[in-house]
Amino acid sequence: MFRIKTEKMNKETENLRARLSARIGIRDIHEIVLLTEDNDEAREELYQLLLDADDAIGYQAAWVFCHYSPAGIRWLYPRQDSLID
Repeated sequence: MFRIKTEKMNKETENLRARLSARIGIRDIHEIVLLTEDNDEAREELYQLLLDADDAIGYQAAWVFCHYSPAGIRWLYPRQDSLID
């Protein structure tokens, strides 16, 4: 079961990564926010994409986080130091 869940998470991450590697608009951003803001695993995946080797993907992920609610942005506070480094 763990393997299936891991494979599913990897596929979702690849899909999110692929989506962020292309040009996205405000509708895409709102959809990604809805999919990730209240889902711990998806939000963590989006956070990891902030640190992606591809700067464009990191920028797109940051743009999505900019549209989170204030409560969702608070989730980033403990991670602030790693983002600054």
